[in-house]
Amino acid sequence: PPLLPLLFAWSNTVSRDFSWWAAVLLTGLCLAGVAGIVRACARDELAALLTISVLAWAFARARVAGGADPLLLLFEATAVAALLFLRDERSQTIVAAIGIAGAVMVKVEGASFAVAVILALVIDRRPWKKIVAIVLPAMVLLGGWIVFALVLFYATPMLPSMSSWCFAGLTRRPAR
Repeated sequence: PPLLPLLFAWSNTVSRDFSWWAAVLLTGLCLAGVAGIVRACARDELAALLTISVLAWAFARARVAGGADPLLLLFEATAVAALLFLRDERSQTIVAAIGIAGAVMVKVEGASFAVAVILALVIDRRPWKKIVAIVLPAMVLLGGWIVFALVLFYATPMLPSMSSWCFAGLTRRPAR
């Protein structure tokens, strides 16, 4: 999924050089974003502090600074906080859809998160229209990205090794 590479490409375009510090500092920005989201949705400073404490410890322990995990957790926290704490149905749907779509576009694990959210909403007996409204933007974005990647894959003869790392199991390049 393209969101993090596009974010880093944008920073390269702006600064004309890859900033390793910017990649590492993105972790702190994502933690601050999670704190703001949890604080705004739960209206509880202690919940935000506990969430950030646990995430900061986990980030340090797993050494994820500069990777895609902080951004993934930012979007996942957005979706979870919206579904748990927002009372307004329309706001809940919009914010959760943004969170799930962002998670799906950051890493492949975001798709697993989307499936887990769907299962949780089905178990919670939410209306099907609401479940579809929450997950549809993510499905459209991920489907569009897969179509784009497949068209690029089949239209470019100079990418013979792409099937081994990009679409393992999805498709095979036809023999020439």
